[in-house]
Amino acid sequence: VALWARLLWLQVIHPNHWVSLARRQHIQILELQPVRGAILDRNLKPLAVSLRLTSVFADPRHVKDPAAAARKLAPLLGRPVEKVRLQLSQKKRGFVWLSRKISNGTAGQIRALRVPGVHLMMESQRFYPNGRLAGHVLGFAGMDTQGLEGLELACDRILKGEPGWRWLSRDARRRFVGTWDAPAVKPRDGLEVVLNLDRTLQFFAEKALEDGIRQYRAKGGSVVMMDPATGEILALANQPAYDPNLFWKSAPEDRRNRAVTDTFEPGSVFKIVTAA
Repeated sequence: VALWARLLWLQVIHPNHWVSLARRQHIQILELQPVRGAILDRNLKPLAVSLRLTSVFADPRHVKDPAAAARKLAPLLGRPVEKVRLQLSQKKRGFVWLSRKISNGTAGQIRALRVPGVHLMMESQRFYPNGRLAGHVLGFAGMDTQGLEGLELACDRILKGEPGWRWLSRDARRRFVGTWDAPAVKPRDGLEVVLNLDRTLQFFAEKALEDGIRQYRAKGGSVVMMDPATGEILALANQPAYDPNLFWKSAPEDRRNRAVTDTFEPGSVFKIVTAA
């Protein structure tokens, strides 16, 4: 009678607490990241695109021998063995990043090792195929593909899209078990942004500015090329320049879009207004 009364209390009268507890243990919601939209010039030539790369993470609770695993992984990850071992030894944590956005070749080598507790996942990496071209206009996106400067920041809401999600079930050993009817929402990829810039004109504007600075030994300069009939900006260049693919290696001063943010006195150029 006591056993039946207890079962009645747990399963009928007061089941919500135990149902929520079981759900937290057995079900994990995985966020599905969208692909960030591309930035194109007026002729639909790519200026900024997103690539799919692989990241490495680990569940230290399932790593049986952290030292041996670190010796195998560290050379491929390009990291010190001791730092990888310390990460894999954090048995109270269920998730640690080992490396973000590695090459597909390295990912294949790590996958072939089959180290227990070490897993791979796909992530999006922002790439600027033209290097320094229009870097001040485009800006750049960070590690999590969030816009940090330039058009990447100004149009971030349009470019980033909407993430999706999927339920994953886990067994008693915390291994994921796929279910065909698990709830899921597909991510909505970001929209493309088409600029008035012309990639070819941008190249010649930057080249002319670079030659002029070298000839007159200037500290910096700006060029704005505009269609006088429509007001469209066809090219916008600044020096010093930087490569948005390697933005962390540049100084903040070099990343400033001087043509937009700096002020200057027009001087004699303004006399035509007075004369008019």
